Parts: sequence; C-alpha cells; structure tokens
Amino acid sequence: MVKDIQLLVTGGTIDSEYDIRTYSTSVLKESSVKKYIENYIRPDIDIQEEVISLVDSRDMNDDIRESVFQNILKSKSNNIIITHGTATLVETAQYLKNKIAKCSPPPQKKIILLGSFYPLIFYPTDAPFNLGFAIGVIEHVKPGVYIAMNSKLFDISDSTGISKDYNSAKFRTK
Repeated sequence: MVKDIQLLVTGGTIDSEYDIRTYSTSVLKESSVKKYIENYIRPDIDIQEEVISLVDSRDMNDDIRESVFQNILKSKSNNIIITHGTATLVETAQYLKNKIAKCSPPPQKKIILLGSFYPLIFYPTDAPFNLGFAIGVIEHVKPGVYIAMNSKLFDISDSTGISKDYNSAKFRTK
C-alpha cells in the first residue's frame, strides 16, 4: 500500500489557462495540481509537492530535466509523480531513464510522468483522470520510468517508441 508520493511539478498544459485574447494557453504562475488532488481526488496518501518549474513543455530543457532528476534522487519517497507538458513528455521520460541507468546501484523508485491535453481548470479535461490513474497505478508497478496518459501506462524501458498523436489527442506506441 502506497503511503506517500513525491509530486514534482514542471508546468505544461495541465497547469495552464486559456487566454481568449490570444487564443492560446499560458502556464499559470502557481500550480493547482496538489490542491486539486487533495480537494477532489482525495487519496489517503501523504503527498509532498516540489514545484521545479512552470514552463510550457516546448521550453523544457536539460537543465530543468536535471533538476527533476536530482529531486528524484533526494526524495525520501520511492513513489514519484511528475506533471509535465505533453509536447516533450517522452523526451523527459527517456532522459530520466538514461540518467537512472547510469546510477550504481539504480534508485528503486517508481516514476510516473503525466500531462494533459487540456488544462486542469477546463471542463471537460483529461487532467483529473490522468492524475487519478497515475496515483492509483503507482503501487502496482515495479521501479522504473513510466508515462500515464489516456488510461494507458507506457513503460519507457520496454517501449520501442511512444509518441503523441495530435489528431486523436492520445499517446500511442509505434
């Protein structure tokens, strides 16, 4: 039974709002994810939050990814959930998988990245489902790096290719 989760926030659509003046989304100045989890999903789990960045994932870079990796290593929890934008979600998951593979011994952490195609504050949105799915599935996986999107769990180590399908608004394997 999972007793704790380290929530690492990086931004992305899940933490965005829609600007009607520019017909675009922009990342919020403050994350709403932990508050949403506590108020609406309400798992019986201690959730510690660390906001690493609040950037559009197209602005994600290796400096931010390295900060995510360092926060994973220093976390007391072995259960890590990372919110992230969908545009570079796969790249960050692969980065983390490669960094963990170089550790000796590798940390025994369960790491699940997730995002959403619509902001958490929108209705309808896929964000609450993706959050709840990641929280629910984390106790059932072995240590490794995963992506939780659209009711699917993608294991980065087993995948031959995960990609974002813009037409269907889903993640798929090749």
